Amino acid sequence: MLVICGNAIDNSRTQLLCNKLAQLNADTNLIDLKDKCLPIVGLPLDEQHRAEIDTLKAELKKHNEVIIVTPEFHGAISGALKNFLDYFSKEDFYDKKVFMLGTAGGNKGGINALNNLRLIMRSLGALVISDQIVFDPEDIDKTTGQINEMLLNRTLDVINKFTMNNLVNN
Repeated sequence: MLVICGNAIDNSRTQLLCNKLAQLNADTNLIDLKDKCLPIVGLPLDEQHRAEIDTLKAELKKHNEVIIVTPEFHGAISGALKNFLDYFSKEDFYDKKVFMLGTAGGNKGGINALNNLRLIMRSLGALVISDQIVFDPEDIDKTTGQINEMLLNRTLDVINKFTMNNLVNN
């Protein structure tokens, strides 16, 4: 399973949730966009960026299940996540199962970002599952790293159904 952290801000609620999900089992890998510095799609690429994109595509190819976690910025996914996804095509995501999670800066934000992401992932040929969960600010404590246990357990239940092989013990 692959977890994509769609926020480039260090120590964000999105990053805390992604790190927790990346620890689910030994077969879970994490792509954290804070560690990537991809130029805006359409700008010239140097060899280092070409190699990084090839590595990211190879990593995605190894996984049939992908979890994407995005914050909501101004009613949509983060610019970092959109730019990242723009480097991929239908060939890269076709028939991959995608589970989406949102993190909100305010109460009940996140839904617009998930709706936005759903459209993007469908256009990339992904099999987007219907379950989607939003973590509000009070659900993830940035100081302690604590995550709302009820929402986390709901997330783990969806992941178990999503992977169909009970990779997660909750």
